[in-house]
Amino acid sequence: MNYLVSKFTCFCQKPIFENAKYTLTDVKDEYTALYFSNTPIYINFFNIINGGKQKNVVKVNYLNDCYIFLFCAPFVDFQVHEISALNVKFFITISNRLTISVDGEILAELENVNLTYSHYETKKDFIYIYFSGERPAVAIFKKNALVYCDYYDELNKGEEEVYFLTRLYDTLNHGRVCKINSEAETYLVYLDDYELNLKPEFTAFVFLDCVIAGNLKYANNLLKKEMREQDEKNIAKFFGEFNYYYPLEQNVFALFKKDALQGIFKFEMENDTISNIIEV
Repeated sequence: MNYLVSKFTCFCQKPIFENAKYTLTDVKDEYTALYFSNTPIYINFFNIINGGKQKNVVKVNYLNDCYIFLFCAPFVDFQVHEISALNVKFFITISNRLTISVDGEILAELENVNLTYSHYETKKDFIYIYFSGERPAVAIFKKNALVYCDYYDELNKGEEEVYFLTRLYDTLNHGRVCKINSEAETYLVYLDDYELNLKPEFTAFVFLDCVIAGNLKYANNLLKKEMREQDEKNIAKFFGEFNYYYPLEQNVFALFKKDALQGIFKFEMENDTISNIIEV
C-alpha cells in the first residue's frame, strides 16, 4: 500500500490532518494539488513512489508499504531583519524556517509556524530576540553565543532571573525550562502532578520521547536491566540526532532529523521493558 503522512494540516478535497496516515489509491503520473492557507503544493505521487525526488518530500519503504512524508509547509511571506545589540550584528530570515546568522554563520534555526519578528531586549550580557505568533518563540544569545532557541509557553521575568518554559507535548508531558541569571541553564520538568501509569504498548513511544527531550536517565530505566548503559549518553549516540518519529507498526519507528530519514528501528519487549532495539 501507499500512504501519505503530512507534518502539517492541509487540504485536498477534504482535510489532511497533521501526522495522520492516508491511503493513496489509483496513483497516476500527474500532479496533485494540496492546499495550505490557500497556497498550493504540487506533488507527483507516482513519480515519488518510483524513485523521484522533491524538496520537503521523503519516501520511506517498509516491508511492502511505501510512506510519503510531507515536511515543511510553504510560506509566501519572506521576512528579513537586521539588528545590532551589544556590538553584535544579527541577520534574521523567516520563511519556512527561522534562521539567525552572525558573520554569515547560522547560529540558530527553528521550524517556522507563523512567526513574525517582534523585538529584542538586552540584560547584562544576554540578548533576547522575540518572535510573535500563535505560539511565541525566543532566541537567547550571550553576546554572539547561542544559549537557547525555541517556542515558549510561559515567561516569568524577575529582577535578577528570567524563566522560559517550553512544553514538549510528548507522552510524559515534559517541559523544558531555560533559566537566565548571570549564566544560562536549561533543565527538564514534568508538567503533570499525577503518577504515570505507563501502558506497556506505549513504552517505545515514551522511550523515544525521552531521547528527544534529553531525559536519558528515564529512557535508560525503560531498558531491560542487562541492556542499560553505564553512561546514559550512549543511548543518544546509538540513534544519532533526530527530532521526529513516526510509528510504522506498534514497535517499529521511522526516525527523522528535519526532513531526512535517520533510520528505521524495531523495539522488542519483554516483561514491559525494552529487551532489544534493532535497526531494520
